[in-house]
Amino acid sequence: MKIRLTSFLLAGLLSFSLSGQAFAAEFTGGAFSGLLRTDDKLLATDVYNKVIWILSDDKQEIYAGKSGATDLSGEPKAGYYDSTFASSLFASPWAVAPYLDGYAVTDAENNVVRYLSKDSVFTLAGSTTAGLQNGLGTKAKFNFPTGLAADTQGNLYVADTGNNVIRKITKTGQVSTYAEGFCEPTGLCWHDGVLYVADSGYNRICKVVGGAVTVLSGGVDGQTASDGVYEGDYVNGAASKAKFSNPQGVAVSDDGTIYVADTGNSAVRTISNGQVSTFLAPAEGDSATFPVSPRGLVLDGNDIYVSDVFAQEIQVFPLKKQASSFADVTSQDWYAKAVAYASSESLLVGTNNGFEPEEVLSRAMAASLMSRLYNRVHPSLILTGNATFSDVPKNAWYYNAVSWAGEQNITGGTGTGFEPNRSVTREELASFLYRYALLTDMDISMNDDALSTYPDAGQVDAWAKEAMTWATSKGIFHGDQNGYLNPQGLVTRAQTAQILQNLSPILN
Repeated sequence: MKIRLTSFLLAGLLSFSLSGQAFAAEFTGGAFSGLLRTDDKLLATDVYNKVIWILSDDKQEIYAGKSGATDLSGEPKAGYYDSTFASSLFASPWAVAPYLDGYAVTDAENNVVRYLSKDSVFTLAGSTTAGLQNGLGTKAKFNFPTGLAADTQGNLYVADTGNNVIRKITKTGQVSTYAEGFCEPTGLCWHDGVLYVADSGYNRICKVVGGAVTVLSGGVDGQTASDGVYEGDYVNGAASKAKFSNPQGVAVSDDGTIYVADTGNSAVRTISNGQVSTFLAPAEGDSATFPVSPRGLVLDGNDIYVSDVFAQEIQVFPLKKQASSFADVTSQDWYAKAVAYASSESLLVGTNNGFEPEEVLSRAMAASLMSRLYNRVHPSLILTGNATFSDVPKNAWYYNAVSWAGEQNITGGTGTGFEPNRSVTREELASFLYRYALLTDMDISMNDDALSTYPDAGQVDAWAKEAMTWATSKGIFHGDQNGYLNPQGLVTRAQTAQILQNLSPILN
């Protein structure tokens, strides 16, 4: 579910709603960048119109910056002028954060940090001359400052993008260099004593404690600021292997989940428990779907606000994925939690008749499941393959999944084709999952004696023995109420959901 907060229409109309009440004001273009939730209001910097907006349930208006002036090309005119809110001029207001009794705003193209206090705008630090110099207030120099974050002691942290460093501004206006070793850092977030950094040029997310930098995910091992910008990628999975592309925003929830505006990949990603996954991405094949170039992130209760400088929108989304509800699955069913997990991860979806927990898994369903597992790690890929089978027509809903899984040697043919409607046995599903684990570098260590503890272990076919040993070692497969594995038994959709939940701790 998503709720659109703002939408800039081609006719130049700005409309938005924070609680279902919509209204409009004349507007031309726009590009929301930084966001700050304060009380019942939302502050948003606009790098196109060069103003700061204040949005609430009953009004929307320019908070600071003078609008209306244009240059020779008709674009909003950049300026640098400290004055009242209504008369002040900005060149590129990028981010906003609380500071003292007002707000700080990075004015990137002017190389300064501005201070909004009561009804006036002042220059807090820096000058229009780019440079790297520490000092008090305007004696300091920045080079295209972007991201901002404030700690609980009243200090301000600035992503000094052009200088590849993070700067610190104290409550008295003293500027110093806080951390180094970045490449064009942008988005910042302070949470529980830690500064989180979207290191855009290195396509990575870092944390800084006391000036010491630790890479949380992305980037290239051993790379330093002198190596230059490198090309990003889009890979989910283990944080140590995940890839980003030009991330420009970061926010952290109370449970420690890190949300990343992965700008170059048109996505919002999460880092949690050592795993990177996609929280928000455009609909497949639809370039007009939000987000396009996400940048600003702000958390508020159970919601996350996302600004998009290209889509010209701010939207709000619930933080937690909602599991699908099915009329044929009740909370008392033994498989209820497993179905909720599998559906929320889009691994098993419903049918026209509900979830159909007792329906037996077919080979076509199994191939589709394998492709969905892979898309969790590589969400930007449209999976196709070269494997063809005489009984799998190109217009079948499972064609791409079967072709891909066959090419990857996960679910090959049967000698008489693919037999997409044939039911899958427990040992077959274990084999599919084991081959998937090999393909994706999952943990395939196993206890060689795990299988022998089951009374019907001798019924496991030779070709499936290694896979079943792995599956029982990892607790993915268990015996029935009598302790039997039933390797040739058929697998229902409810059982498949439980197997997927058992698999989840070791999924990449």
